[in-house]
Amino acid sequence: MNPRRPGPSAASGDRLGGHIKRTEQLLIAVKTKALKPFDLTVAQYAALSTIAATPGASSAQVARACMVTPQTIGSVLANLAARGLIDRRPSGVHSGILVHTATSAGKRLAARADRATAAIESAFDEQFTARQRAALVAGLARTRRVLEQFQ
Repeated sequence: MNPRRPGPSAASGDRLGGHIKRTEQLLIAVKTKALKPFDLTVAQYAALSTIAATPGASSAQVARACMVTPQTIGSVLANLAARGLIDRRPSGVHSGILVHTATSAGKRLAARADRATAAIESAFDEQFTARQRAALVAGLARTRRVLEQFQ
């Protein structure tokens, strides 16, 4: 904590963690709404986009890119495969590892969904100058480094 100013109380609603959480929840809600016409959840969209951009990615790689657990990504990938949006096959290097590629339909859907989510990102990104954006990104990175000390 900065010794020059007291930390806000939980009751005041002004803790940075609360601001970050409310922003993240709103971002997910808005993206969920934008992805509804594509019949994709935010997690499915993230996985499909990752696979479309990284053919041959393993489940673990997709999970890390999507910031979810391997258990969570398993059901997400099974759903995408059942819909014919991705293909899953054993890795040529290790038969116990599945690798994933987007089908033609998956690539098309990922591109359409990405345009919808990119519009959201652009709308709030445009609210910052390049310097403000860099400061925000740096501040969030600094916050992550502090939080990682508690893991």
